[in-house]
Amino acid sequence: MLPGVAGQVRPIDGDSCGLYRPGHQVHMIQARLARQGRRIPGHVTGIDGSGWITVETALGTERFWHHDAPRAQEVLEEAGGDVEVSEKGALLAHTAGGTYFLCVSKVEATPCVSPQQIMQAIRARQESAQDLEALN
Repeated sequence: MLPGVAGQVRPIDGDSCGLYRPGHQVHMIQARLARQGRRIPGHVTGIDGSGWITVETALGTERFWHHDAPRAQEVLEEAGGDVEVSEKGALLAHTAGGTYFLCVSKVEATPCVSPQQIMQAIRARQESAQDLEALN
């Protein structure tokens, strides 16, 4: 069991991160694939403040990164540290309140990008494309 008191897990903060890439938000398609794919039982032996999660499985020790370390810790504590490691890049944690999917990365920690920043980048790209079309 991880240190801390198990309790209610706070909702996902969709305002601070709009990325659906390894280690960030989990997309519904990714959740479905994780549930359908092969999973290996494991137990969390630690999580640090930067989001790196250590999991022991029958295959050995693995490390994963998740962008919201405090929420990941809440989820993992609620599950008693027991998880399933999906081959599709997710940790599944089963609790009395349901199954939580944590999208994880085994490779790198990447900064979050807010939905507002994503929309600004899309608008800027569209404006550039319109400017190029006006030149033709």
